[in-house]
Amino acid sequence: MIIQSLVTYYEALIKKDSDISPPGYSVAPVAFGLILRENGTLKEIKSLALEIPEKKGKFTNPRVKVPQQEIRASGVKSNFLCDNSAYILGIDNKGKPERTLQCFEAAKLLHKNILGNSDIPAAKMICAFYDKWLPENAAENEVIIPYLKEIYTGVNIAFMDEDFSFVHDNPAVRDIWRQRYESGDGDVQRRCLITGKTAPAAILHEKIKGVRGAQGVGANLVSFNANAYESYGCEGSQGLNAPVSKYASFAYSTVLNMMLNKKNRTQLLGDTTVLWWSEEADADAEDIYATIQFGGFEDDEQKLNNLMNRLITGKPVADDNININGKFCILGLAPNAARLSVRFFYRDSFGAILEHNAAHYRRLEITKPDFARRYLTPYWLLNETTPPQMRERTPSPLLAGAVMRSIIGDLPYPAALYNAIIIRIRAERHISSDKAAIIKAYLLKNSNNTKIKEGLTVALNEENRNSSYVLGRLFAVLEKAQKEANPNINTTIKDKYFTSACATPAVVFPHLVKQSVYNTSKSTYGKQNNYKIGTLINMLDSSALPKRLTLEEQGLFILGYYHEAQSHFGKTRANNDTNNDTNNDAEKTEKTNESGEK
Repeated sequence: MIIQSLVTYYEALIKKDSDISPPGYSVAPVAFGLILRENGTLKEIKSLALEIPEKKGKFTNPRVKVPQQEIRASGVKSNFLCDNSAYILGIDNKGKPERTLQCFEAAKLLHKNILGNSDIPAAKMICAFYDKWLPENAAENEVIIPYLKEIYTGVNIAFMDEDFSFVHDNPAVRDIWRQRYESGDGDVQRRCLITGKTAPAAILHEKIKGVRGAQGVGANLVSFNANAYESYGCEGSQGLNAPVSKYASFAYSTVLNMMLNKKNRTQLLGDTTVLWWSEEADADAEDIYATIQFGGFEDDEQKLNNLMNRLITGKPVADDNININGKFCILGLAPNAARLSVRFFYRDSFGAILEHNAAHYRRLEITKPDFARRYLTPYWLLNETTPPQMRERTPSPLLAGAVMRSIIGDLPYPAALYNAIIIRIRAERHISSDKAAIIKAYLLKNSNNTKIKEGLTVALNEENRNSSYVLGRLFAVLEKAQKEANPNINTTIKDKYFTSACATPAVVFPHLVKQSVYNTSKSTYGKQNNYKIGTLINMLDSSALPKRLTLEEQGLFILGYYHEAQSHFGKTRANNDTNNDTNNDAEKTEKTNESGEK
């Protein structure tokens, strides 16, 4: 399904006349152009390096469409009209002159087989070059010497004519190469599992480059290189174990490499590189998804806010030009030595994906300070599961994949997400708006208790009589009373008792309520706090406090505390009285964290 969807996407891009490579061509960085005279002799070498605008003094080699390059593991295989110095010039610095000569002879044979029967000047020029060129004298050629050091690094060299045009761009040469590519001479014919047509089968699939953590030379999405992976009767047949045509192999690898080479088409979550595409090649739909799922890649906060507001409130986010019934795909790839692991793959209509994301963001809605992050995208959501003091906050790879599957498929959130947030709150003794939002979303989606779901609101729910929620509110009021009685206090009851109050309230609350009598007697707002404490105690289901709270009940306790504290924070901020800010320390910590956002 993944490869089939990618091939469909490739064909849609070709129809739109995009810059993507046509069949038989691939994109490769080319460092030098080898300029030949009509008689095949070397005239000069042209450096094609381009300066990187944002990095003064740094250069990069342009990526050029060249005839499709061979997949080389260890054997000698020449590419057509563009290759490294061993094949083009017969020289390198690897200390294996016999093998280097084999590379040159292989290139000579390939080019003469393809171009030898043609009468066009460009074909005669290339054949004449291979007839006249002497590899043993190449390193001493005065044209090559100035560039020899860089040529030895293995960069690509392409043939050019005296007009500084690539030979492979010559229309007549392109026709010759197309006929050669489509004929599939010597290839094994098989029925392709992707297209259903009988066609030359790909023995080796092209490598995918750009997945974070994978090998720099690329990694395979499909490969059979050990007996354990091969079917009976297909031993040593590699790609014939699951026959995919050369065309399908080229198509899916080309679009994958294209997307991985664009910063605005990928997002890293943990060790997973996430890609997305519309099978109709609808760029507007792809941009909308990038915005709602990852916050977009343009520094346009107003555009982001408008789009997210429309999404969450159920208003259309796409205009009539976008087909919301068109198929949309999201793929997560993770490194695995020389191969790629598929962390997740999801394919559905674009409209369904928008609805799933809208439901997710609605569950995350919660009251929060003005300075807090407005929309909790998956990147920041997963960051909340890691210690804030980590230099690189890398979440669990398995958790990242599970969370993405939950969001895009509208599935229950993984229990590991909820557990990680509870652990971080216990360790940090700080409840940020992001952590509270995650707990609320988890309980709304995963809880089987209808009464619990009905009581979970964006802001404080004074009608919620769930004992865990009420105990959380009570703890926030007790902390507020303590702060008002002791304005300069450094350690509050939250620092000492929050974890135990959340897990075993029957052990902690009698002591805290008793202590509150002293605090309210000293406080300016003592009567108000006394009334609030009494009201909350009366809301409890019975006089007996619960001995233990389950993990679900602990989440309700945390939400009750957060909602109550935020209600105090809003009132004191309106009254411009920072001494009564019951959540001041926590919010200052959150603001500090916000300043270090990525």
